[in-house]
Amino acid sequence: MTLQQQGPTSPYPHPIDGNSIRLFQLHHSKDDTISASLHTFSLRPRKYPPLVAISYVWGDLERSRRIVINGCPIFISPNAYSLLEEMMSDWRQEEFPSETTWWWLDSLCINQGDEAERSAQVAQMGPIYRGKGDFVCILLGCNIPLILRFVDLGLGEGAYRLVSECYVDGYMNGEIFGELSSGISALEKLRLV
Repeated sequence: MTLQQQGPTSPYPHPIDGNSIRLFQLHHSKDDTISASLHTFSLRPRKYPPLVAISYVWGDLERSRRIVINGCPIFISPNAYSLLEEMMSDWRQEEFPSETTWWWLDSLCINQGDEAERSAQVAQMGPIYRGKGDFVCILLGCNIPLILRFVDLGLGEGAYRLVSECYVDGYMNGEIFGELSSGISALEKLRLV
């Protein structure tokens, strides 16, 4: 299942084009339902707050999980659900408090049922993932995300700096932090292509 509706009973009250972006904030609920509010901002010129852009494998949509966006129940992939559930945990709330953290997740922020909107928004994904001061959160099929920040190395080059605990290619108990402190060569290991 993907988000497809538009209108008063949908989290998407109107379509957006390539000059706008939707972001969401997570909210705590009494019954442990993951809920969020979706808001539209100007992409050009940039008039949106610092964000955490999420990159992940969509996974098996047949096992979708229910969340609530703008009061509307919707279904998302198990991988996206796991990430949002992790980000609502008490210890992640210390790093990314719900009250001040804005998120961008393609399956939620882009109306997947609107082909024109989807095409316009997919064209903006590069700039979204490279925004100055923004974070990129990558989920590689597990519950432990990588939290990265884009670092401009000049001359059109860039890399991503790891800013939160993770498991990567056998690095298990934070060993990667020692390598990251050694400089740009360690950043090259985390270069996204």
